[in-house]
Amino acid sequence: MDPEIKSMRKQLVNKILQNQGEEGAVLSEKPCADVHTEAPFQKRKGHKPKTPEQQAKKERMHKTLAWLCDTFPDCFDVSNPKPLKKHIEADIFSHLSENKIEISKRSIRKSLTFYVRQNKYHKALLENQYRFNLAGSPFEEISLTDREYAESILEIREKTKVLQQKNKNKEITSENNNGDKKKTQKKL
Repeated sequence: MDPEIKSMRKQLVNKILQNQGEEGAVLSEKPCADVHTEAPFQKRKGHKPKTPEQQAKKERMHKTLAWLCDTFPDCFDVSNPKPLKKHIEADIFSHLSENKIEISKRSIRKSLTFYVRQNKYHKALLENQYRFNLAGSPFEEISLTDREYAESILEIREKTKVLQQKNKNKEITSENNNGDKKKTQKKL
């Protein structure tokens, strides 16, 4: 990973920990490690092919997310997400036990994690005033800390995207005397 990106992420973590420390909350030192695309079901270019096991996990997560969107359409929408009530998984788990639905809690947690790490979700945290419950009703106000976190995540992702694009533009393809193509670094 690029040293500039590592440095930005470290600054973000320090800033968040400092803000959280003032409020007495604890936050994991590792923010969103990977950058998600805008379209959650879209394949990203340049990634290794997944093993059958990884592909099965991914499909299970997508099916669970689709189930959440179908079951709670007022709350979950992949293309236009709403900020979710904190600890909404407890409400989902109680719905599972009441209706005797056989979806694993782990699968729901993974789907929720995927859902809330999207750029669109972070933008929704900035644009909305309230978090929503499963019925789609406003439940609680979004805290200033949560807004700052969402803003910093989006900022880091944008800077990462710009840096990756700059690095990509530095690489040029050249041909050697044998006619073989190879990538070389452009010297500035």
